[in-house]
Amino acid sequence: MRSYEDPAAAIRYLGQKVFGIHLKDVSSRSNDSEVIGLGEGILDTEELFAALRETQMPEDIACSLEYLGQPSEPVPSFCVHLHWQKTY
Repeated sequence: MRSYEDPAAAIRYLGQKVFGIHLKDVSSRSNDSEVIGLGEGILDTEELFAALRETQMPEDIACSLEYLGQPSEPVPSFCVHLHWQKTY
């Protein structure tokens, strides 16, 4: 995202050559932006998962989630991340 790549377009271009993805959402494209909840920042999460479905990614694709949630209440924002994971 910070490199101005469109993740969904990259997935569509590379197709089944993708063996794993690392997900994180950030508040802006600047180098000092915050890592925030998936779907709450500049990542078009719906489009990303649509691209994964369209390219018929295998169900066992490696998917890591970078998550720096609210330490005082980690469960609510983690549930949002799980929602997006289940969407795929």
